[in-house]
Parts: sequence; structure tokens; C-alpha cells
Amino acid sequence: MKSIGFLEELQREVVARHKTETRRLTDPQPDDYLLNPRGDFILPDGSRADLLARRRLVRPRYKVGEVIFIKEPYIPHPLGLDRVFYKYDPADIQALQELGYGEYLDKPGFWRNKQSMPARMARYFLRITARHGERLQDITEEAAKREGVRPFTSIEGHYVHYCPELHFTKEELVDGYPHCSNAIASFQTLMERLEDRGIWEKNPFVWVYNFEFTTELTAAERRHYNLPKQ
Repeated sequence: MKSIGFLEELQREVVARHKTETRRLTDPQPDDYLLNPRGDFILPDGSRADLLARRRLVRPRYKVGEVIFIKEPYIPHPLGLDRVFYKYDPADIQALQELGYGEYLDKPGFWRNKQSMPARMARYFLRITARHGERLQDITEEAAKREGVRPFTSIEGHYVHYCPELHFTKEELVDGYPHCSNAIASFQTLMERLEDRGIWEKNPFVWVYNFEFTTELTAAERRHYNLPKQ
């Protein structure tokens, strides 16, 4: 079963169902490809990339209809009980504190790296409902909102800036906090934080995945992905 990861704050937006799509850089980048209506990459002359450029074919990681799990920092119950604690869950943090592990929560090595999380320990899942390819800057205002960028509470219609370590003019600050005048600008700062500075100007190709969040899988889905029964 394939997995996907998010920043803690973005995972909260997924769980709240505010974030319903995600953009992931294609690997490799098909710099000399065009997009066909299906969202796959074809050569500039219109020939099929999967026949004439198989070695450079860019395939999406996730397929429409596929179920994937969200990986996150976790730890099995320290006493060996049948329970998993999750770093991004405030209730689990409190439970660990009550068990006497409060002083270890922020120490290196306490939490298991989310990259090693097995599907059987996951609590959250996504069903991929749509997928297409585009350039990063092709994003629309509505699509940026579906990416889960948060509104800026002090000014209606403005959004959070995700790179607060940058320098700003006075006009870009409200009570000392940077903000963005629209969702696209907010998403741009989010990508700068997730990838690297200058990623927006590079305007790479991305896969756009739309998804539905769920905590419950059908019995058939659990059998298909070899997951234990609930």
C-alpha cells in the first residue's frame, strides 16, 4: 500500500477536510513534454511518450481509485499494549504525559520516523478521486484554496504566509505577522517552504491529486491491501 506525508499543519487541514488536493513534483521533470487532455505527458510533436520516449516516461505515483495511507510520526505503546500513539494527536500527547513519558516527547529518537510507518499502523487514509498534470504556476485561486492554505484571521480575504523568516515591507505585515493578499500567493510561499527557494520561478511540472479523506476502509479494501480487519 502506498503512502503520502504532510506537514503537521497541513495534515490537520486534510483531517478537517479543508485540504482536498495536493501537488507533487514530477520525477523526472519532463521539460520538453506537452500535456494532453488526459493529464499524461506527450512529446511536443504529439507522438506518444510511452512508445517513443519510454525511458523518460513520467508516470504518476498514485492512480485514480487507489487508496493510500497518511504516514506520520508514531510510536507503539511503550508497555506493549495494542495501541499506537501519534505525534500529531494532542490527545495522544496528553496520554503519554499521563503515562510518565512527558520528558521524552521532544527528545530525538522517541518518535519513530514517519517514513518507516507500516500501513497496518495508519489511522488516516485517502482515496484518489482525480489526477492530472500541469505546471506549478497553472494553479487557480480556487485550487489554491483546495490545497488547504489557511485564511489570515486579521484581514478578511487574505491568507497565511508560510515563510515567516523572509524579510517584509511594512505593508506586508499586520501586527508583526506577514500575510498574503490571495490564496495563490499563500500557496507560493507554502511551496517555497516545502521544496526550496525559487521553486515558483522554476515553474516545474507537477501531478495534481484530488482525494477524499477517510478513517474507515471497506472490508474489500482491507483485503485488497492486506490490512488487518477492524
